[in-house]
Amino acid sequence: MTGVHISENQVRRLAHEVGRELIAARDQKVVEHRRRQLEPRTAVVPEAVVVEIDGGGFGPAPRTPVRVFTRPRTRRTRSRVWPR
Repeated sequence: MTGVHISENQVRRLAHEVGRELIAARDQKVVEHRRRQLEPRTAVVPEAVVVEIDGGGFGPAPRTPVRVFTRPRTRRTRSRVWPR
């Protein structure tokens, strides 16, 4: 597009370098957060916060019928099935 040719190795090297920098910045923020050293992201920090949860948007789980396995019923007769 711009006439600049970059090899695949250069792109890979730059991507890894940028990735390492992003990981280091993230890890530093985690450490600062755990030590409570991060500056607030808002101009005014509220004294109290309310969090409400409605329990999700799903109804109760549908009940699936329980299959009961019984022995097949057999009819007993006094007559013989097999001839003599």
